[in-house]
Amino acid sequence: MVPGGKARVPFFLSLVGGMFYLVISLAVLYAASIGANFYAVYNIGLGSNGDLFAEILAGVGLISALAILLGAAMMNSSSAERVKRGGTLVLLFTIVGLFPVGGGYIIGFILALVGGIMGLRWKPSEQAPAAMPQPGPASP
Repeated sequence: MVPGGKARVPFFLSLVGGMFYLVISLAVLYAASIGANFYAVYNIGLGSNGDLFAEILAGVGLISALAILLGAAMMNSSSAERVKRGGTLVLLFTIVGLFPVGGGYIIGFILALVGGIMGLRWKPSEQAPAAMPQPGPASP
């Protein structure tokens, strides 16, 4: 790790997990907008309200995806406090978006969950002490 560097791995994992959530949310929203019987996946009979239900699920999933991406962007910082806030945001919305978008094909859930946990546990590394100049031969 680079001394005083950024939380690169938690950022990357959360970013990729958030992208999975975003893609699935947009797919659910598209399916609901064309009137597909997508809500049947949830095995509930809603009649004519099924399209509205799918749109609400897609909306919640879309908000979750954007919040995960925002948390990932916050983790791309060298400030420990900002990284922890981003990790908390990622964890919270990873759980919130689990039901509406199936956790982004589960792989998105796992990536965002691990990235959020790593973001919470991340600590900036200590700066290495400046190298002392080596004494050379004494000048006459």
